[in-house]
Amino acid sequence: MLDEKRSAAKPVFMRGASFAGPSAYEEDCDWCMPALVFEKEFRAFHERQSIKQIEDTFAGGKDALRMWHLVVYEAFSPP
Repeated sequence: MLDEKRSAAKPVFMRGASFAGPSAYEEDCDWCMPALVFEKEFRAFHERQSIKQIEDTFAGGKDALRMWHLVVYEAFSPP
């Protein structure tokens, strides 16, 4: 879940793309949107928790975005 302020900070092309609702993110296919948009904070959380392989997490996030939300992926990752 994102609070109202964070939800408003998402890019316009991501608003309404989540299967779970405007501020909620389904754990299998939507988690990648806030993780990729708020990458700095997500990385900081991983570091505080001593979670390794952060680059694998972001690679998986980009794959999930491409597989589940192709239009959003194309807007987020222009050629």
